[in-house]
Amino acid sequence: MFDQLAIGILQGLVILTSVVVVIGIPLADTLLRKK
Repeated sequence: MFDQLAIGILQGLVILTSVVVVIGIPLADTLLRKK
């Protein structure tokens, strides 16, 4: 039971991190170009 929860949390963290990277890099790029 706890193992499944830990795996679910880990998968959620991986998905969150990838989403942040995918959205964050273009955002940072546009912000840097504006300056």
